[in-house]
Amino acid sequence: MRDSTINKIKEILLDLNLKDYSIVNNEINVSSSHFSGIQLFFQIHDKKVDFYYTVRTSSWIFEGERTDLHDLISSCFALFLKFSDTRISCSLINITNPAVPELENEIYARYIIPDQYDYSQLEDEERIIKLFERLVLDMFLFEHLFWNLAFGINNKSHGKELEYSFELTKKFKKKIIKFYSGDSSINTSVRVIPNWEYVSDTELGLSIVKSKSLSIVLSAFFESLIEKQEVIKGINGNLIVSKEYKNFISYKDEERINLIFKEFGEETIIVLPLENKIVAVSPSIIVIKDSFCDFLAFKNEKEVIKNRHLNESKFLF
Repeated sequence: MRDSTINKIKEILLDLNLKDYSIVNNEINVSSSHFSGIQLFFQIHDKKVDFYYTVRTSSWIFEGERTDLHDLISSCFALFLKFSDTRISCSLINITNPAVPELENEIYARYIIPDQYDYSQLEDEERIIKLFERLVLDMFLFEHLFWNLAFGINNKSHGKELEYSFELTKKFKKKIIKFYSGDSSINTSVRVIPNWEYVSDTELGLSIVKSKSLSIVLSAFFESLIEKQEVIKGINGNLIVSKEYKNFISYKDEERINLIFKEFGEETIIVLPLENKIVAVSPSIIVIKDSFCDFLAFKNEKEVIKNRHLNESKFLF
């Protein structure tokens, strides 16, 4: 089945008129545009399928350090995968710079690893091919959402427009200073296109971004799709439940995110979990925070709730 499936995938790539791809043995690698730097790795084995994405932008387009791009592109794309028809909940894993591994505050690239996905549904060749098509199309649909809708960027944008600075504006710096402990692990970036101010701390696992354009697009897109999930209040946090995935968001993390929004005088629009991060959006601010949101965290909270119910039942009845 493997060779037959790969041959049919070749036909799909030709039909889609895609040129930036490679097929080596049982692995198909498809790349997005250099603006996004997203790559899909799709492996077909005799009895199973594996896939994941990476994000690493091009130095030919974005000069210098690109932590902000890798952080935001991967986080937003992972959310897109979760709420698109693909319905995958992913973890984000940082890749350090192999030339300068001591720069721990730099996100040289990033893995997007599917954690909650029902592989059992890939029981025949037709479904495997359908998944591959969907994963490729998701990559390019996301590009349109992220670049064209949010920032009006297309492939004709020239390098001068994409320059950046490390120096935050005084107003933004004053707002965020209380949430960061020191300078050793902090990374900053200010860009005109895409228009944002960005600060992150790898030790704290916290990124704060000021971008009204990106906030508008993210809130409009995900707010309409959030109805696909149900929120159940727990003891230590909220259980996020849908047909495809189960996640957990602690009250402590929500409170910290709300304090950041309060500092900017804004209210939370949406709070969404990935497997190891929370992405929260207000009218002009995006907060990305490291957090255990995966199925194990969900399961642990479920046990706490269950024990409480048992104790309440003993006491009441």
